[in-house]
Amino acid sequence: STYYARLTDTRPLTKSSRAQLAMTVLSLHRLGLNQCLWHLFDRIAADGLQAGGEAYSNWLFVCEQTKDAKRELDVLEQMART
Repeated sequence: STYYARLTDTRPLTKSSRAQLAMTVLSLHRLGLNQCLWHLFDRIAADGLQAGGEAYSNWLFVCEQTKDAKRELDVLEQMART
């Protein structure tokens, strides 16, 4: 998508891009678009990018809110990899 391409244009992600990603994760969750925020996570993970602590924390927050242990493990593994 265009958003993803612009967000990840500079690699590694800039501080600004990581902050934008973190805010996007929470916004998508609040809008009930969890499928979209996990698609974004999967793209970041597939590309081996470091999303930043704030974004990872927000994905973990979503895991807690939705009681999704599988995704929680995915996030923790991605954090360990990057």
